[in-house]
Amino acid sequence: YHLPSCLHFLETTHTVEILHEAGEGGLHVSEIAKRNGTDIGKYAHILCLLSTHHILHEVKPDMFTNNRISALMDCGKEVRELVKCPGKKYKGTNGIAAFIGLNTDELFKASTYLTEAYVLNDATKFSTQPTETPFNFAFGMKKGFFGWLEEVREVDGEQEGEEPCEEGVWLKGSQGEIGKDVRRGRGNKFRLERFGKAMSGSCAWDPPGGLLNGSCPSPSPPPTKLTHHLEQQA
Repeated sequence: YHLPSCLHFLETTHTVEILHEAGEGGLHVSEIAKRNGTDIGKYAHILCLLSTHHILHEVKPDMFTNNRISALMDCGKEVRELVKCPGKKYKGTNGIAAFIGLNTDELFKASTYLTEAYVLNDATKFSTQPTETPFNFAFGMKKGFFGWLEEVREVDGEQEGEEPCEEGVWLKGSQGEIGKDVRRGRGNKFRLERFGKAMSGSCAWDPPGGLLNGSCPSPSPPPTKLTHHLEQQA
């Protein structure tokens, strides 16, 4: 049950990109933590769990490198660029990192409140309103999901605009307190852009007509004695 949370941690901390720059030899968890400002002890436990599920490769104790699975999440940008301006992480990418971020952030959090919304709460258990869903329980919102994504807040009398690309803004929210949404304190511009890239990217993964024709060609039937005989006759 910790796996989606650890995947969210992996994607948010740009660990895959850090390991990409380190090369095939891998990097010690202490060096990775220096680059993204995380706690070494907690970080090591998270990376060990991911490697147990074959999402990373632990070369030797506390030394990690990417494998074919984790490398799919690589957005292809330099770490210093991501740390300086994380809001542009998904721009010009194939959408895989954005898709992982979307699913392990707001969608995963909303999913955990399925029982509370549809079983334990008499006011919402039979509701079909888009403002009475597990998502609303998870984020304490009365808005629908898409209205919430498009939410723009005012900061110092000015509307949220282009995210500043300055050192030190990475992973900072408005308060940084327990119970607050520390991911983005200035509205959901980041999440909205990530959602768009995740959707457009994942649509491109499916071949045209794949839903109607099947994504993969039908496998050939196994050979029989008759087909073998006919092939010899031909």
